[in-house]
Amino acid sequence: MNNKKCKECNNDFESINTKGSEQLYCSKSCRNKSANKRFKNNLINNYAKTNNEIGTETSHSTINGDGTRTNTIYQGNETIKFNQSRNNIGIDSNILDCIKEKYEADISSVFYKLKCEQLEKEIAELKQEIIDLEIEIDDLSMENKEENNSIISGIMTSFKNDPQSTVTFATELITNFIKPKKTENV
Repeated sequence: MNNKKCKECNNDFESINTKGSEQLYCSKSCRNKSANKRFKNNLINNYAKTNNEIGTETSHSTINGDGTRTNTIYQGNETIKFNQSRNNIGIDSNILDCIKEKYEADISSVFYKLKCEQLEKEIAELKQEIIDLEIEIDDLSMENKEENNSIISGIMTSFKNDPQSTVTFATELITNFIKPKKTENV
């Protein structure tokens, strides 16, 4: 027979589990008590690490009228209370405030990430709009060049058909353009 001592209550027990890891506790309740203690210690240690508090730790335990136990831990100048019932631990302390603040910060972070993605999308759309406008400007400038070329080609065609009248017309046009305009005196 495999008689062992329970790690929680230190009672002798006979190992039921023959496969897997070694049985350390005599019952599920002892296993849960031990897990609750480890959880509490981890919370205290993590809280102390995040706040850089180094100091002595004292605790006080009281049993309430409803059968729950309240553990109060004094660490430095902080007080942490644990309301412990059969299988769960309720935590009343600054830890809940820290968890709440972290949650709110995470929500805020997600909001700003989504906002950033939206702005990047708008920037991409505006860049595409700029490219489309540049293409439209290029098309319009090509049309203007073709119109200017058509005026010159019309003059050239006219010169080929009737060179003397075309030269006379061009001369009159240039002299009218260069000649100063007369102003009327009133």
